[in-house]
Amino acid sequence: MEEDWMIITFLGAGVLVLALIVFFGVRSSIRKARTGTISWQSGFRWLGDQTFVESSAVELGDKRQWELFRAVYQIGSRIDAVPVPVGPDEAPAFASFTVSRVSQSLGAGWPKAKLGFTAYFKEFEGVEFPARYAVKADRRISSLSFDAAGVVGHDSAGEQACSASWEQLRFSNGSDLILTDGSTMIHVEFPKDKDERDSLEELVIKYGTLKQMHF
Repeated sequence: MEEDWMIITFLGAGVLVLALIVFFGVRSSIRKARTGTISWQSGFRWLGDQTFVESSAVELGDKRQWELFRAVYQIGSRIDAVPVPVGPDEAPAFASFTVSRVSQSLGAGWPKAKLGFTAYFKEFEGVEFPARYAVKADRRISSLSFDAAGVVGHDSAGEQACSASWEQLRFSNGSDLILTDGSTMIHVEFPKDKDERDSLEELVIKYGTLKQMHF
């Protein structure tokens, strides 16, 4: 009889624990529904020696997800245990970095554009500059030069054809790269080399401002 009582007590405790799990799970779901649920996942990505945070794609019109990303990766906040690139024979390395800026970009292609979010770290601010890319673009532009002030487009003779400060620059990244300062617009073909393409695209995403001009 005593053993039966112990079994009943044990089962009763199990039911209570399960009820508490369900209760707090429901409360958590309600709380998330009130505050907005994060629909994206984020992970670290490397480009050269630079580490940054990149999200999965979200619906284009879901402004709440952008607010949540900025809340998670607040400018000035410190992120611990960030993996940093090491050599093939070296042990994994980690560091603490400070978020310096967050950006949006087009995260998926035709027929329905989606958004992707990126968070960058203060420790890598400006490491890309100066940079110059040979490109194929309209308005006779054959190269783009970037520095801390912004971007300059040059023609085949090396003459300046257009320019924009980072504050002015709006971009759209799709099958090509569209750049505008509000008055002049250029369409730039991405370099065929993947490393060059990634470098050019990420540089514009990092310092420019997204304006959807694709799809």
